[in-house]
Amino acid sequence: MDVLTSTIQSLNDSAMGEDLVHNKMLRALPPTFLVPLLYLFNRCWESGTVPSAWKSSILVPIYKGKGDRSDPASYRPIALTSCIAKLYEKMIKLSFEPLIDNSLIAEQAGFRKGRSTLDNLIQLDHDIKKAFTRKRVVSAVFFDIKKAYDTLDPFAILRQAHKFNVGNNFWKWCRAMLFNRTIKTRVGSICSSASTVSLGVPQGGVLSPLLFNILINDIILADMPSIKFVICR
Repeated sequence: MDVLTSTIQSLNDSAMGEDLVHNKMLRALPPTFLVPLLYLFNRCWESGTVPSAWKSSILVPIYKGKGDRSDPASYRPIALTSCIAKLYEKMIKLSFEPLIDNSLIAEQAGFRKGRSTLDNLIQLDHDIKKAFTRKRVVSAVFFDIKKAYDTLDPFAILRQAHKFNVGNNFWKWCRAMLFNRTIKTRVGSICSSASTVSLGVPQGGVLSPLLFNILINDIILADMPSIKFVICR
């Protein structure tokens, strides 16, 4: 109960989802209401189920400030999801982030506490200087993963999750959360009908960066000793 209380009080004033529950409402809940909320979270966790309302998002396109306004590429999508669902994910993250982080390869600097792109740049600088003193050549190739979150394979995430020894409940949560998600697009006061999403992880999801790291962890584990991989955000 203490963890739930402290997590609720740390919530910011992010936009609410389709259920119209705002974080301000959650922060204002009296202690007697936290008991059934915690019971709900525990039941979801034990049964491996996620309410369909928690898997529904409203996509709001925001103009980037440049480009043709009639071109969808000129807009940045903002996904509005249930604040209750994000609170639930925060609770899961508190328990599993340290465990998963300890299993990630050292070269993974993206979406990790205390790590940044600077770590990779320092390593690259070191390798270049080391090769220079030995009169060797260093070749660097940079890749940008386009729409990384939108194109992840949920089945691949489930296969990878088994390798991290996170337990069956976490695996069941992944399965329940990643499949049968729906999304609507809202422009002004007009909202589209719901469409089912079969790929990717939820945009704006609390655990989406963690799931991304789980999936790409094996990229660097490839047995190519002459090639060094690093991953940054």
